[in-house]
Amino acid sequence: MKRTCFTFIILAIALTALAQATQPCIVKQYNQRQQKTPLGGVQVVVRGAQTATSAANGTLTLNFATLKPGDRVPFRSATKAGYEIFNKAAVESWNISRDKTPFVIVLVRSDYFTQLKQNLKQTSVTSYKTKYEKAKADLAKQQKEGKLKEAEYRQKLNELEDHYDTQLKNIDTYIDQFARFDLSELSEKEDSIIELVHNGFIDEAVKAYDELNAIGGYESSVETVRTISRQIDQAVAERDRQQEMADSILHLMQRQHVTLTEMTLQLSREEMGDVKKYKQFVKSALDTYEQLYADDPERYHQGLDLLKKEWERVKDQ
Repeated sequence: MKRTCFTFIILAIALTALAQATQPCIVKQYNQRQQKTPLGGVQVVVRGAQTATSAANGTLTLNFATLKPGDRVPFRSATKAGYEIFNKAAVESWNISRDKTPFVIVLVRSDYFTQLKQNLKQTSVTSYKTKYEKAKADLAKQQKEGKLKEAEYRQKLNELEDHYDTQLKNIDTYIDQFARFDLSELSEKEDSIIELVHNGFIDEAVKAYDELNAIGGYESSVETVRTISRQIDQAVAERDRQQEMADSILHLMQRQHVTLTEMTLQLSREEMGDVKKYKQFVKSALDTYEQLYADDPERYHQGLDLLKKEWERVKDQ
């Protein structure tokens, strides 16, 4: 039993020897204007790393087999009964940290979030309908007073109805965005937007929100250009140095990877004894390596070749 456990420990080491990056995370609960609190028991699923569950203090670590620092994290879900993702935009644009800075995943209670969006939507729909009915009555009054001819009245009425329908069609998207404003970290401008929404001035809030995003995007782009300009010379030299170092390390790790795989096969062969069980073990390992090879041929070709040779040797026994 001890040797069997050791065999699988060695295999686990072999399969993870080329892990490229780790990403520490902290899962927190959104508490409106109060400080966020750690949230345990949250299962985080991303592509390229094993599923991890947050501890009582909200911490967890993701170990990526092929992704590197700076790569986009293919986020799938962060789940716990009664909760849902709050900082959706952040997790959808999440890159692996280069300096091991913990990534914060924020969840919100589903009952609170659902009620908040329902309240905001009801306020907004009521506001839209009030303005629509007022504008419609104004057109009818102008038409009755002879200020609008029939054709012009019909045209303006159709335009008003189309605009109203568009507002209702887009309302869910904006409500979801407004509901995700972090009340514990609002800027002055964001605070004024939320106030507009709660007071039913949805058009004004949408306009301010769009302007805020445009300004923020412009400022971010300008700062990015400045940063790149300052660092471009150093980056080129650093890239070359890192590439040379990476090539050396990769060669060494590949050799260690193959050595560990050879050791695993040898120990498994000795431990299992039974040819049938050993064949099943080799076939399972070969299937695993074929999947790894499909994602990264350069890194896994040596281990795959080794297992193919071993399979050819034992498959007809």
